[in-house]
Amino acid sequence: MGRFRFEDDHRYMMPAHFGGLKHVTTTTTYRDVTSLVVQYRTEVDAVEAYVPEALEVTEPMITVAFVMNRGVDWMAGGVYNLVAVNVPVRFDGEVDHVEGGFSLVVWENKVAPILPGREATGIPKIGAQIEEARYLPGRWTAEAAYEGNTFLEMSLEEGEDLSAADVEAWNEESRRTDWLGWRYIPNVSGPGAALNHATTYPQGSVVRSVKTCTGSIAWRPLTWLQAPTQAHIVGALAGLPILEVTAAFVTRGESVLIGDEARALR
Repeated sequence: MGRFRFEDDHRYMMPAHFGGLKHVTTTTTYRDVTSLVVQYRTEVDAVEAYVPEALEVTEPMITVAFVMNRGVDWMAGGVYNLVAVNVPVRFDGEVDHVEGGFSLVVWENKVAPILPGREATGIPKIGAQIEEARYLPGRWTAEAAYEGNTFLEMSLEEGEDLSAADVEAWNEESRRTDWLGWRYIPNVSGPGAALNHATTYPQGSVVRSVKTCTGSIAWRPLTWLQAPTQAHIVGALAGLPILEVTAAFVTRGESVLIGDEARALR
């Protein structure tokens, strides 16, 4: 067979030397998605400290989404859970002018979705223990932990269902949105980066139902001994003031990740 050779028209993921795929279509569907979402206003100066200077915060609004993904096409119908933390931003570059939610961090409970999100599209994914959300009639609770140490708690009290017309309007706005990230790949040794740029990973969703809620959220700071690689991240988010919870809701539907349109922003 001879020694391994990289092909210019193939796409590879590490370990790349086992082979890649030619002409890969990376748009993929998540067929059963339940999302618990809490949004709150914070101080603009506080959140700007964690947003690269090439991006402009358009509103000091933090969105925390606890998401249970089922029927994931690219995982052969598999499942995983995540917690995503976003803030709305604008990118005005020499070529691209994009607005969307900037991913401050995404915790996921499986390795498989973490690696391509980090390497290929710049979404800052890291690992955590994220069990199923718990449901009692009228109430949802969820949490995330690092090696047994809980750092996030969410609670939502159900309210009213959106009308069919409102769900249709919701879907019109969410069929395609830009999810912005920042791909930073450090040099093999010493300071500096091999890659360091803004990215966008477009996605869309179609919800079947939306239930408005009254929601609360609590960040629990961790010590370095509890989470030596994540304590500074949790501490930063816990330090953002929660000035007002502006919205909370639970949605059920499906999502599409439009990987074919993901790109570095210029």
